[in-house]
Amino acid sequence: MAIWLSSTHDGGAQWGPRFLLISTPALIILAAASASDAVGPGWGRLLRQLLVVVIIVCGAWTTRAAYRDLRGTKRYYSRLVMRTAAVAPPGSHVVFRDWWFDQVVASLYPGRTFLYADSTAGERSILKALENADVRFAVLAWSREVSAASQVLPGPAGTCFRNAKTLEVPKRQMTFVLLRCAR
Repeated sequence: MAIWLSSTHDGGAQWGPRFLLISTPALIILAAASASDAVGPGWGRLLRQLLVVVIIVCGAWTTRAAYRDLRGTKRYYSRLVMRTAAVAPPGSHVVFRDWWFDQVVASLYPGRTFLYADSTAGERSILKALENADVRFAVLAWSREVSAASQVLPGPAGTCFRNAKTLEVPKRQMTFVLLRCAR
């Protein structure tokens, strides 16, 4: 309880497992003791044994489901990293508007520059700065799943950049727009 009360955090689902992790050894010992008591002799022994078996099977089932979910997420992230690497060669600049994107493709950091824009106006501002820095190629990346504002195709109006090609990743409706400077 002291760990939970003294931990600084801003909430979120990721904290539940972290708080419970420290108590796992004690919970395992308590669960084993309770299970052995439950299957011991006494009134309703068969019912208690059945209940212990059901709890163990349900625990195994939820663990399997969580593993499969995590495996699917990792596979998707791997495909997203490979697609990003394919459309953004080393040395390129990727402008993105989804807060999670740079975390997923972090393995590509050493060779590429990732720039976050919180709006279409932010994208234009970044593209204008890239134009002033004499950058000739950039990639816009965003997910139409994130917000209604992301449904609109971002336009590099007011910059030298023009859409050269658009690529879609169906899951999470991810879109990459390859831009070339027309100067």
